[in-house]
Amino acid sequence: MNQSNMFTIEQRDDVLSLVFSRKDSLNILSRDTLEDLLLNLQELENRVLNDLSLRFLIITGTGKAFLAGADIKQMTDFTREEAIAFSDLGNRIMNKIEHFPIPVIAAVNGHTMGGGMELLLACDVAVGVDKALFALPETSLALFPGFGGIQRLLSRISMAKAKEIVFSSRKLTAAEMKEMGILIDVVESEKLIERCDQLVDSFRRNGPSAIRYAKKLFNFYADMKSQDVEASLFGEVCVGSEAKEGMSAFIERRKADWSKE
Repeated sequence: MNQSNMFTIEQRDDVLSLVFSRKDSLNILSRDTLEDLLLNLQELENRVLNDLSLRFLIITGTGKAFLAGADIKQMTDFTREEAIAFSDLGNRIMNKIEHFPIPVIAAVNGHTMGGGMELLLACDVAVGVDKALFALPETSLALFPGFGGIQRLLSRISMAKAKEIVFSSRKLTAAEMKEMGILIDVVESEKLIERCDQLVDSFRRNGPSAIRYAKKLFNFYADMKSQDVEASLFGEVCVGSEAKEGMSAFIERRKADWSKE
């Protein structure tokens, strides 16, 4: 596999695991990391299509974070075209995960923000640890989720609740995520993989081909058509003066001053 220093690929019997392991940076998604991730997902997909004995993919992280989102420092210098390309790259990854030929389980080991939350929403099911916090914080930076997060959130919860989460940028607890049905279970950290294995066992006893076809049918009904619009709008907002102030405030660890704009 073409692995980066941010993640590793593991295999246990019929279960593949993609592990984000750059815990020193809270598993941040830079442009280079996204490109490497897409390449590895493509190679994993080819592997699964050529080996029907591989039946499940678990995505997890190490350290305090599952995925802490995009690299804000990198984004501050984006041109409009670069921002569009970044959004498009993220969408390609999320689509790859959503349409992966076998069930994808998110084993959410820690805090999950921004692009990490969008990746979680692209997985088929998710189990999280009880101390994890979750957010789509982009509007606090004068941005919005650019990897399909709004669209996938709307497939899980009501529009009013989705708007409240995005407009407020507030942090959600694992218990709230379970109540909304985004996490199917919440466990203590040491029981996370065990719970995911139990979930895999409940799937494994059923027909492999039937599950693959059922996933295709789910995706057919949930197909999204507006991601080109999302990338274009993301390009506009990312280069605006408000976004520059929002991202600078985040990097400088201060409150954004919207009166400057």
